[in-house]
Amino acid sequence: MLDNEQLDDLWRGELKILQKKAGFKYGIDAVVLAQFVELKSHQSVLDIGTGSGIIPILLGAKYPDAHISAIEIQAEYAEMAQRSVAMNQLDNVTITEGDAKELVELFGKEAFDVVVTNPPYFDKTILSHRRDKAIARSEILITLKELIDQAAQVLKPRGSLYMIFHPGRLSELMSLLSQNRLEPKLLRLIHPSLNKESNMLLLKATKGGGKELRVLPPLIVYQDGAYTKEIYRIYDDVSIEKERS
Repeated sequence: MLDNEQLDDLWRGELKILQKKAGFKYGIDAVVLAQFVELKSHQSVLDIGTGSGIIPILLGAKYPDAHISAIEIQAEYAEMAQRSVAMNQLDNVTITEGDAKELVELFGKEAFDVVVTNPPYFDKTILSHRRDKAIARSEILITLKELIDQAAQVLKPRGSLYMIFHPGRLSELMSLLSQNRLEPKLLRLIHPSLNKESNMLLLKATKGGGKELRVLPPLIVYQDGAYTKEIYRIYDDVSIEKERS
């Protein structure tokens, strides 16, 4: 572990992850997205913009027969994620340093059954004294259009895209999905509390799927200053018990 890193437990101490002390850390959005993803046996998965590697670590432990790849453009984060994967002995997870605008060149067309991404939410730069945080939040290195275009190309026919995003750009997102023959299948809005507007959304789209969208009940994060029972259930669902392995 480097001097600028910290080692954090993931639920009951059975998984661990390295994070930058002063850098961008994973949040509840990554946890909720990981729980939203449903994999079938032996599927191939790509996580775009993995950061510290939280999503492939959670999915790799939950689905040990899945083949999970992840890509991260920032070299120090990719290398740190590689060490976290090795620490957790996840032989089914591979972290690659690379540019998400070059997925086809790196992995080939129609290479994955599932693509997962927690992309930058904002098309304008959110100011930060740290460039790594700005990259994670804003479309500095890749636009939403570029990301959706690349995701569609590396997905197999009938493959699924899972993502978490900002509801203020939902119409733009839906248009880009349609342009790439990605048909929205599941949509769930996330609200900070019962009486507040949605600030995140979960979406599943299928490549070449039929035109049928299910809108799931909203997910409420906080009630009376604490996580709701469903959020606690989500955290428990993505946890990995040793006796399951």
